[in-house]
Amino acid sequence: MNWTATSDATSKEIRCPRCRQSIVDCLPSADHHPVQCPHCRAKLLLFSASARNFAVDVDNAPDEIREFVTWAQQSLDEVQFVSLLLTFEELLGITP
Repeated sequence: MNWTATSDATSKEIRCPRCRQSIVDCLPSADHHPVQCPHCRAKLLLFSASARNFAVDVDNAPDEIREFVTWAQQSLDEVQFVSLLLTFEELLGITP
C-alpha cells in the first residue's frame, strides 16, 4: 500500500495516499499534528518541503516514520518541527 503522496508546492490540492481522492484547502501549514482525510478518514500528516507538498498516511507508514511522527508530536512544537524539516533539507542539499 502506498503511504505517501506529493504535489507541487503551489498547488492547493493533494491526493490522499490511501484512497487517492483529492483533498483541497487543507494543505500544509505549520501544524505537525495529523488531519483526517475527509473521504476515507485516514490519519494524514501534511507538510511542505523541497518545493513539494507531502501527505503521509501515518498508519500505513513504516514503523520508523510512525515513531518519528509520534516523537515530533510529543517533543516539538510546530515551529521546531518546521525548523527540523528545513534542517533535513539543508543537510541533504535539497533546499531550493
